[in-house]
This record gives sequence, C-alpha cells and structure tokens, in this order.
Amino acid sequence: WRIIDLREKMNQELYYPTKPIGDRLNLVDALLQSIKDGGLQAYSAPLDDPNEFKQPISYNQVLKNFDVKDKTIGVLNVATGLTDSTRIAGVLSTDEVLQIMVKEMWFFDRRRSVLDVRIIGICPIRVYYEPEDTNKEHLQRTKLFWVKYPEARPFLAQKEVYGGHNDSELRSFDEIFYKRFFSGFIVQES
Repeated sequence: WRIIDLREKMNQELYYPTKPIGDRLNLVDALLQSIKDGGLQAYSAPLDDPNEFKQPISYNQVLKNFDVKDKTIGVLNVATGLTDSTRIAGVLSTDEVLQIMVKEMWFFDRRRSVLDVRIIGICPIRVYYEPEDTNKEHLQRTKLFWVKYPEARPFLAQKEVYGGHNDSELRSFDEIFYKRFFSGFIVQES
C-alpha cells in the first residue's frame, strides 16, 4: 500500500484542475464520472480491514462518504421580519482529496529477469477539518472508496491529464500510473 500525496509537485497532474475545464478532469473527478455512468464499480473502504474489494457500493453511497448533504439554514425575511428556512444543495468538493492510496503487487518476472509492479486498486483519501473545528486543530483523513485498477484502466486511458507545461506531450492517467510518473511512500506491506 502506497500513499501518493497530491500536494507534491510531481503528483500535481493528478490533482489539477480542481474544477473541470472542458473535458479535462482531475483523477478523482474522472473516477467519479465513471462510477456515476455505471461503467466502474466502487467498493467500500473499511478503516481497519486490509481486504478491499469485498462490498460494492453505489454512487449515492460514494457521495455520502464525501459528506455531500443538503443543509437547511434560517434566513431572515426582510419584508416580514420572520426567519424562513432555506434549503441549500450539498456541494461535492473533490479538491479535499489530497491523497491517493494505491495497492500494488511487486513480483519478479523470471522470463525477463526484472522486478515488476502491478497496481491492484486505487482509493482516494479526503483530508479535511470538521466544520465545528474552528481552530483547525484536528485534521481528519477518510478513505472514500476503492476501485479495481484493471477495471478502471480503460476509463483512465481515455482521460487526458491536465499538464499545463507542455501540450505537445499529452498523457493519460493510465500512462502516469503505468510508467510510474508519480511519487509516493509505502505505508503498509504484506
């Protein structure tokens, strides 16, 4: 298991653009779009169980993991002087996903005499402060969902990465993972 911190300079191609620009999306938006369209299955991300990919979840459950909820607030009506309740639609903020957990399998290929790696799954991690934490003292980290990388690969191969520095060398998300154009650190082994 490896954590990719999207705030590192080398990994910023996976994080930007934070809001979609035309057909260009960041990694989390591309995964969410594929899950919403029904082409990709999301799995629950239990906190203590290392065995991922056991329980499929729906797109609405993924939104629940993001804490996308409608809120009701009281607004003062100037004409009557009374407080009216107003419903505000919840906002999906994928810019709070600052880390990606990647499950990998390393193996030695005897035919080619090389140490090789295969990515098994990807899990976005939301890093945020609770709204009640006004002093920003308790940073929260939540695993949102897992996707199997071999299933996600066709979708990620079609999505171009937003690389603002060079338009002549466009890459896909699959190419970034396959060619290891990211930086991460190992957090767990088995």
